[in-house]
Amino acid sequence: AISKNIDMNTETFKNEKRDLAKEAFESTNAIDDEMYTMDAEMKEIVLEEMLKETSKREAGQQLDACYDGATAITNGAAKKTAFTNCKTNAKAAAMAARMPKHGSAAETFGDSQFASMMNDVAKEKAASTMAATMRAQPNMSEREKLDAVKKEMKKSLATDDDISDTKIKAFLKEGAIMKTRDVAKTTYTDANEKRKSVQAAMKESLGKTDITETDAEMFLKDAAVEEVGAIMSACVDSKYGVATKTADCEKASKDAYTTFMYGQDADLAGADAEKKKRKEREIDYEYKRTKNKAAQKRALGDVKAKMEDAISKNIDMNTETFKNEKRDLAKEAF
Repeated sequence: AISKNIDMNTETFKNEKRDLAKEAFESTNAIDDEMYTMDAEMKEIVLEEMLKETSKREAGQQLDACYDGATAITNGAAKKTAFTNCKTNAKAAAMAARMPKHGSAAETFGDSQFASMMNDVAKEKAASTMAATMRAQPNMSEREKLDAVKKEMKKSLATDDDISDTKIKAFLKEGAIMKTRDVAKTTYTDANEKRKSVQAAMKESLGKTDITETDAEMFLKDAAVEEVGAIMSACVDSKYGVATKTADCEKASKDAYTTFMYGQDADLAGADAEKKKRKEREIDYEYKRTKNKAAQKRALGDVKAKMEDAISKNIDMNTETFKNEKRDLAKEAF
């Protein structure tokens, strides 16, 4: 399109990009058994989630590539400008990879939303760096491991400022929860096998050896919050302009939660009526709690990112306007 001077901002071109991505997604996953049973609506939701993840990876790669050049600058003001440019370019790359539906809310991608994405990238980077360190040099001291993680987090956050151990550990935990979600979505023969796989992944992602099965179970519940939040968000974005999206997305989100937490155990077709009723009540209760936690986590994460963005720009956070913007952001997340 660039070589032919084609306008890439038209609705037609944006739809063509999205259709191309969908075709690639479906053809690449064609041999996956799950694709054969997935209805068209769920494929759209999974596509939306994939595009979000692609956008996040693109931003991360851009930030990594920009970091060394920015840190090499010795002039303080020039260095700050360089990091700002890193963020601007990474944000543009993320938007290009996102491919939202034309006219949807996802097309409006503000600095605070990008700051939230940078945090997610840094969380995943923290966990993956710790896991790589544990595999390559398991005898590293705690200090050495945290320093290795800090170095990589700075790239994702586009900063040369120091990062506290408290923040590193908080990001490590969140990154480990994200990793737990990925691991738990793999098909397992039974719940015990899933728990052991989660336990092993957590040991690497957190840089610890004392992870119990109880810890793994708790992280699975935290990962379910991530799963529900991701599916609900992707569903709302994929169904832009659809009047029935609330009910549709509620069903898609609950189905995803049920599969994630219970797998085959949720299939009670052959169970007696009373047992089936008890299981349905349990799933309904736990799902509602999980959905509320997902909303709270999304709202808090978005507001924190907005505040971090404001601090980097010396914006006064005590004004009525800013406080109302924070509240509106939280409301939108909920």
